[in-house]
Amino acid sequence: MSGLLAPATASHIHGPGGAGTNAPVLFPFAGVPAVTSGAISQQVFAITPAQVAMLFSGYLYMNVHTSV
Repeated sequence: MSGLLAPATASHIHGPGGAGTNAPVLFPFAGVPAVTSGAISQQVFAITPAQVAMLFSGYLYMNVHTSV
């Protein structure tokens, strides 16, 4: 991650949702650093075949939250 206007407060993968939609959190990330740039440590999730298909079809997305 880079270019954040404030330190990260949380990050996760959402889905399923197409462009312009808000989808529920599927996979929360642990240990997100409270910085404006850097790396989120490797994460491990149990993922279903249907979720893998959604990922490759572009229906899952990741976001990083900040206080602004």
